[in-house]
Amino acid sequence: MLSTQGPSEGPAKSRFPSGAAAVLLLSLFVIGAVPVFFNLFNHDAGWYLVAASRLLNGDRLYVDIIEPNPPLIVWMSVPTVVFARVAGISEVLAFRVSALLLIGGSLGLAGWALRRVLPDRPGGRLLLGLLAIAVLLPLAGYEFGEREHLMFAMILPYLVMAAATGAGLRFGGPMAVLAGVLAGLGIGFKPHFALLWLGVEGYLVWNAPERRTWLRVENLGVMATGLSCVLATLILTPDYLVMVRWLWPIYRYCANVSWRSMLDHPAVMLSVIAWLCYPMVRPRGAYRELCRVFLIVDVSLLAAAVLQSKGYSYHYYPAAASAIVLLGLLFIESREPIADRRAWAGVIGGGLAAALLIVAAGDRIFDARLWGAEPIDSRTYYGRLARLARDHAAGGSLFVFSPAVIDAFPMVNEVGATWASRHPCLWFLAGLYPAPLRSSPPESYRSMAAMSPAERLLFDSVIDDLLRDRPNLMLVDAGPRRGVYCIEPFDYLAYYGRDPRFAALIREYEPLPRLGDFRPYRRRAGAARGDLTIRQASRGR
Repeated sequence: MLSTQGPSEGPAKSRFPSGAAAVLLLSLFVIGAVPVFFNLFNHDAGWYLVAASRLLNGDRLYVDIIEPNPPLIVWMSVPTVVFARVAGISEVLAFRVSALLLIGGSLGLAGWALRRVLPDRPGGRLLLGLLAIAVLLPLAGYEFGEREHLMFAMILPYLVMAAATGAGLRFGGPMAVLAGVLAGLGIGFKPHFALLWLGVEGYLVWNAPERRTWLRVENLGVMATGLSCVLATLILTPDYLVMVRWLWPIYRYCANVSWRSMLDHPAVMLSVIAWLCYPMVRPRGAYRELCRVFLIVDVSLLAAAVLQSKGYSYHYYPAAASAIVLLGLLFIESREPIADRRAWAGVIGGGLAAALLIVAAGDRIFDARLWGAEPIDSRTYYGRLARLARDHAAGGSLFVFSPAVIDAFPMVNEVGATWASRHPCLWFLAGLYPAPLRSSPPESYRSMAAMSPAERLLFDSVIDDLLRDRPNLMLVDAGPRRGVYCIEPFDYLAYYGRDPRFAALIREYEPLPRLGDFRPYRRRAGAARGDLTIRQASRGR
């Protein structure tokens, strides 16, 4: 259902058969999806699949699984794991298929809304569809499956309907509800994403011709979904707030980067260019509200990335994607008859967006050739490390001493090993010891008696997990890297070796030849569990 106020935008400016456009967009979506199955799987998505699998097996989130983020992304990964088990396929393949179906469904809903908002602009709708596919597939690249990527796909129908509201149109019915639920789930992945919703709704309350615009159906869906997520978190995972209290003082010092580093990111420059092009084009035609909404979205998402102060590349993906969409909208708007000599700004912006997307598409083709269908068999450093893990940990368990999730995942998913820890990595050491530790002698670390309760809890949890699982293979990061983590290098064996339990455990392992930055340790065949030694050591702690 769609109600409208005010006159039509005018006669049709171009004709493009809607059926042909749909076939073209579907074909391009399929083509853009092919590299997804060949490129390296995203590390965070790999960890969430492991966490969801453990959740299904009876582990408790924030007790047996320590995830520093809200639980929604883990909960939403559960159906993917169930799908993989029922279909008898890998969880990685199930995730890729599920994510593509989600993105395709969201694009279809956004296209449905666009046809009602711009009924006489088939050419413009086609270009917007091409833009949306391009930013969600080629531009995403390795970030495919990150929360930022999924969020941006899920909010598109809501954003189209918000632009319609700014133009005096109102949606209703189940499609509007679905758009609101999708947006609410996407925003629920991270508290920072609420900036987007606040910016868009604030603009509509200030600008929309109809009062009480916040009561429209899709926004009620956003609010109901967001409130449900909050209540579900408090009721189903009460340990989340407990974990936040003792981890937050550590997390806020972990992997922070300077303001200058954050503002040097290419997404910032791209957004600034889009912002400068906006007043030059001065949108006044049929795409004016879409331009305004995506301008607000870009500012909000860039602010969300900067506020997180971590500098991770995927934090900037939504800002880059929304800036490219805005540049494309400005190009389309500048081609309207109402445009004047400022049209050149739209042409430049559109050309820049097209060039970036062409480069991104080329990168995906290169990545697909680099990784092949099986990244584990590639000639890359990752391939060599993953083959080592497959040879010694397939069917068993694996642990990686590293502050970075990417060092363990998606390797754990690919080699068929279980993960021997409740933590996705040792990220918290970067918050506990933020200063560079080049020599890293044992005396550089706080003694166990001097540790804060939080550090001691984290320290013991790692050792307890290793004693429980006794992984087949342990990889120890010994490289002078990790710039964003401010640890170069960190002597993990010295840090944990001060505990007699760990000292007894490590004697069950033998070193293998070093591979790049990692020192592998393989559990000796037939090694005794050493329970008596560990019990005796525990008494002496």
